[in-house]
Amino acid sequence: MDLTITFVIYQTWTDPRLMIPTDVLPLKSVVLPSRLIQHLWVPDTYVVGSKSSVIHKTTTANQAARIWPTGRVLYSLKLTATVACLMSLHNFPMDTETCSLSLQSFAYGKLASKEKVTVPRYGRNHENALFMDINLVNNMPKFKIIDHGYNYSTTLFYIQEEGSDAPQEYEKSRLTVTFEFERYFISVFFQSYFPAMIMVMLGGLTMWIDPKSVPARVSMGITTVLTISTIITGLKSSLPRVSYLTALDIYLWTCYFFVFSAVLEFCVLNFLMARKGRVRDKLVESRFKNGSKSTNGVAIGKSTSGRPPRLLINLYTMRSMTESPLKLSTRKKKPPSTSTRAKV
Repeated sequence: MDLTITFVIYQTWTDPRLMIPTDVLPLKSVVLPSRLIQHLWVPDTYVVGSKSSVIHKTTTANQAARIWPTGRVLYSLKLTATVACLMSLHNFPMDTETCSLSLQSFAYGKLASKEKVTVPRYGRNHENALFMDINLVNNMPKFKIIDHGYNYSTTLFYIQEEGSDAPQEYEKSRLTVTFEFERYFISVFFQSYFPAMIMVMLGGLTMWIDPKSVPARVSMGITTVLTISTIITGLKSSLPRVSYLTALDIYLWTCYFFVFSAVLEFCVLNFLMARKGRVRDKLVESRFKNGSKSTNGVAIGKSTSGRPPRLLINLYTMRSMTESPLKLSTRKKKPPSTSTRAKV
């Protein structure tokens, strides 16, 4: 992530060459325009780790130098710098990030220029004196500043001098301003958490639909899966690419697992219902064949499942119906049995 800051640097030092006697110049101080500052010596202060820096030039170069008769110089410069901010997004969007802005001399060491960066001191009534407009800071769209502070340190660098076997050690003064940001959770909640929650609830409602209503359950399940996929893709495109999962990724992929499980549950249920129906049909048919009653060559079975009984015609009846009437009439009929009774 990048942090872009517009700020004004105030630097002061004493240059004996600029001492002006008070009888020659009775003024307390003199302000030099920007076109004359290039003729003065100014510190080569730069922003450590900056990707880009721009000096404001509207309507003229935003830099000024005030000189006192004692040779003291106050140099101010307004610029905008973009620095890299190492963020840890493991707890995104409930994360707290710390970014810093460091200033130091580019070429001169502490021993060479006798330069020292002083840390400004503010009282309790001037906690926001660092910011030019506190309202702009408090109305940032994604973050809010919960704390800021200063840190003075020295960095070491080594130079191999001519005629010396060991490198000589130099120190550089560094001023670091630290900002602690907290992300606004409510905006991310309504963009990602709330829609995903609604889709999970909608996927759970599909289990209350009649399993025989296949189009309704399939369309609702596919809609929830595609919606969660769209949310994941949209958020990934607007966030920095990291090699680890964030808290939001875990939540969204958990929601995706739930809605996909609802679709998978219906597929398994539909398969089991179809297999159970085929087994039940075979069982009813076998019971009907074994326990059916024959009436005029037609077997009528009783149904135990509430369905209308099936009519099964045995092969013997079908073969008898194909025989000719003449052949059927020539068959010998058994004589009726007679019984003799004694008359009294």
